[in-house]
Amino acid sequence: MEMCEQILKPKTAGFIGGKSFGFLSTADMIALSELQRPIAEEAHKEGINGFLGIDTILREPLEGDRLILPDSGLAVLFIEMNPRLNGHNQERCAVYRIAKRQGLDPNTVAHLRVGNKPMPDTTDASSARAKMKEFLSGIAKPLQVDDALKPGDVFFIPAENHGEKRPSALYDGIMFFGIDAERGILNAYKHLTKLKLIKR
Repeated sequence: MEMCEQILKPKTAGFIGGKSFGFLSTADMIALSELQRPIAEEAHKEGINGFLGIDTILREPLEGDRLILPDSGLAVLFIEMNPRLNGHNQERCAVYRIAKRQGLDPNTVAHLRVGNKPMPDTTDASSARAKMKEFLSGIAKPLQVDDALKPGDVFFIPAENHGEKRPSALYDGIMFFGIDAERGILNAYKHLTKLKLIKR
């Protein structure tokens, strides 16, 4: 079971990305998993097998709220269930596979995925990746097949990104990840934000 926090646009609450660190304590994550478990078990009884996403809102509690997390005191509201591979479980599936190939616990690998604007002066996926590597030089490095995750190192994987001439860059994004690398991941995000390359 994986958890991923949505990142939303401040003005419109539109989805722009997700991350897996810095929002809940271990006790709260365990409690939230237990609250979600009956939903997953009922789906299984109905014959649903495979990936399952449960959209949840956490907010300050109001009178009458019954589902409260133990550490943060936040109220839990369930929105919907998505019995499919979606953006969030796709991200964590990728992190899971990267961790497992190295024999690591996937929960030790943090990630941040955000949408990026088209890389300037690019015409295809290869040139977009090269431009990302240039912009992130010394901050994060592209994941290579044989790379081993080491604590503190920040890696990135581009999603889509076929150049600025592409008719639609709706799904262009970049995912940062690493072990004990939360600060570095946020620095990489802030760096691209300063360059005005992050969708807001």
